[in-house]
Amino acid sequence: MEIINNQLVHDGIVMGSTSALYLHHQELRGVNGGTVRCVRPLPTLPCDMVFVAGDKIVGVESKMPSDLLTSQVTRRLHRQVALMLRMFDVTVVMCRGNMVWEEDVPKQLVKRLRKDASTIIAEFYQDVVRWEMLGVVWLWDGPWGDLSVPKYLASYRKMLSGSNNVLKGIAGTDRKVLKGALLRAIPGVGAVSADKLVEAFGSVGGALVASDEEWKQAGATKRMVEGRGKALG
Repeated sequence: MEIINNQLVHDGIVMGSTSALYLHHQELRGVNGGTVRCVRPLPTLPCDMVFVAGDKIVGVESKMPSDLLTSQVTRRLHRQVALMLRMFDVTVVMCRGNMVWEEDVPKQLVKRLRKDASTIIAEFYQDVVRWEMLGVVWLWDGPWGDLSVPKYLASYRKMLSGSNNVLKGIAGTDRKVLKGALLRAIPGVGAVSADKLVEAFGSVGGALVASDEEWKQAGATKRMVEGRGKALG
């Protein structure tokens, strides 16, 4: 799949606008507005839903908890995720509802695998970690009702586009701490006061060459001024 002129294109077939949510023809049957059902002549989807977030094409496999567990055990989900990882920029698995616990594991699954429910659950979460290491995004506790799914996915659109990168969000804080790290070696200068000094003098170097009076004007205590004098010899 690719994006050409704000249109989603697959194998040379124009599927439609990048603003739509594309559905497998059997998925979310009660939902119509803002969606496109992928039936002939449109290509069949390898998952339940596809949408565009920024410049990324997102594939979504949606499962109820018991079906999610069963498809993992039978390795059907493994094959599907492998295909999605090759096809989409972002692969999402959505669990619609609370994930099953030991008491909710289908009895036929326990009997078939000859394993207790707690072992089945533990092995499931081990696979989840493996998938996360491959870059699969997991959305837990998704809505049970079909009508709520489009809005629920839309709430993640900006995040899945990459524009809300967590590391970018904390980058400013990291830089401030690193800039004032040298000043924090001075007795009496903590993280907050170091940041204030860097802000007042423009840099660590500027703070170090400033006069004692300028330090006092910047809010430095007597202990900090004396500590700087000792540190500089």
